[in-house]
Amino acid sequence: MAQAAGLAGAKISGSASADLAGYVAAAPGLRIFSGNDANPWATMRAGGAGVISGRSAAYPEVYAALCKTAPGSDPGVQERLDRIVALGASIGRIKHALGVRGLAGTAARMSVDPPGPELAAAIAAEVSATAGTLTRSLSSCG
Repeated sequence: MAQAAGLAGAKISGSASADLAGYVAAAPGLRIFSGNDANPWATMRAGGAGVISGRSAAYPEVYAALCKTAPGSDPGVQERLDRIVALGASIGRIKHALGVRGLAGTAARMSVDPPGPELAAAIAAEVSATAGTLTRSLSSCG
C-alpha cells in the first residue's frame, strides 16, 4: 500500500512507537521514523530511520551530539537527554525553552499552558547547561 501511494517513509508515534521493530518488519523498504525522541538509539536498534523530534528544536546540541556519537560511547550525552526528557515535551515547555534561547516567534497559535515557576527555572537551567556546549555537533549528521 505504501509503495502504491508513493510513500517513502512514515512516522510512528504514541503507544505504537513501542513496536517500532514490528512496523519496520511489516514495511520493508519504507523508512520508519519514531515520534518518541526519548532514546533515539533504541529507534535505530529497532531498525528505524531516525526520530522526528519536537524537543530537538529547543535542545539541538544534544540531538546533534547523539547523531555523532556511537551508542554508549558518551554516557554524558544520554544523561543530558534523560534530564531533558524528564522536563516533559509539552508545547508550552518547548516554547519556554525556545524563549530562554531568545528565539523569536515562540508564541503558540493555540492556547498553551506555560510551565510553572519551578519547572520554568529547571528548563532555563537545562537550556543554559546545553546551549553552546556542543556547538560543533550541529553540523549535518549525514
